[in-house]
Amino acid sequence: MSLPPWAWLLLAVAALVFFVMLEGRRQERKYGRSGRGTLARTGVLELQRHLQRDRKVEILLEKREPTVPARSGDKPDAGTGPH
Repeated sequence: MSLPPWAWLLLAVAALVFFVMLEGRRQERKYGRSGRGTLARTGVLELQRHLQRDRKVEILLEKREPTVPARSGDKPDAGTGPH
């Protein structure tokens, strides 16, 4: 019984994936688990660091907005500013 060429290719890819997984497990037993984590986790942590910087800037801007000094020609409202 002969298989079509696409079936051979599919079997070859499945075998390659299987052998790569076996090699990973062998190296894990020999060297231990990596302390770095997965590549996806590393990417998510980097993204989180970038987003936290943006959020810190937003918070600083929000805190600074109410204390923006009035223009020299404007009189402060009675309800705003210290008494």
